[in-house]
Amino acid sequence: MHGCPCSAATTRGTYAYKVALIRVTRLATEMPLLPPVESLLRTLVDGEEVDVEAEGLALLKVRGLADVLDGRVVLTSLGRRYLVARGEHRYRTPVEVLSVDVKARTVEAVVVGWHTTEPVTLLLDQVAAESKVPPVELVAGMFFEAEANCRTEDVEELVLTDIRVAPPLPKGWMNGGGPDA
Repeated sequence: MHGCPCSAATTRGTYAYKVALIRVTRLATEMPLLPPVESLLRTLVDGEEVDVEAEGLALLKVRGLADVLDGRVVLTSLGRRYLVARGEHRYRTPVEVLSVDVKARTVEAVVVGWHTTEPVTLLLDQVAAESKVPPVELVAGMFFEAEANCRTEDVEELVLTDIRVAPPLPKGWMNGGGPDA
């Protein structure tokens, strides 16, 4: 994924695409647009014409949420993703590391709240930066907690944020004995 020559924020499956999804999700959930600017973005979804001189359009363009093509203001794929992220539910969920590929800058993990057995690819740099665990210390078997859009059906659209090292399980839970074992 890392270093792929086709890495573009609009090309699904690339490192750049995943970084863009994380950025837009954070924008939507942590620093949403001001209501008049978000309203302008929603106007584009409804197919209404927007003046190329509209107030707030410059901000949408800078953030990659809208663009002007052939004199018309259009919603970008990231603009659509921003609006989806504004409305979707996010849940705190356990994340189990299955493997780490330092060269490819990826982590294979199970995001329990999304699917209990299907592995997903996460960005090593995101996991390390948010969890404050250096990449060389990330190993299979580690557990984290993260916010995720667990209801998405598309693994490419699964976005984790606020990744933290999970607290240790109570003694006895891993051997089937429950919390009092």
